Amino acid sequence: MDVRRGPGPADRGPSPLSVGLQWASTITSVGLEMALPPLLGVWLDRKFGTGPLWTIVFSALGFFVAMRHLWQIAKRLGGGPAKNRPAGQGRGTP
Repeated sequence: MDVRRGPGPADRGPSPLSVGLQWASTITSVGLEMALPPLLGVWLDRKFGTGPLWTIVFSALGFFVAMRHLWQIAKRLGGGPAKNRPAGQGRGTP
């Protein structure tokens, strides 16, 4: 008996829940990359009495790390410059 079945689990791609959890994890990571370094800088400044030196250094470091992470996410999603895409393909076009 030939029973036709729909696509199997491997053919459907990731579930919406797993995609949502992946995005939540990514957004949380970027947020922590921006928030934790300045807090470490404040702690170091209070411990060593250096004024705002370490807060500024670690704030800049956290900002650049988070921006690099966001840049990698954008590249992975295909949001690079238009000159890298073939003609006729826009941002939402597969």
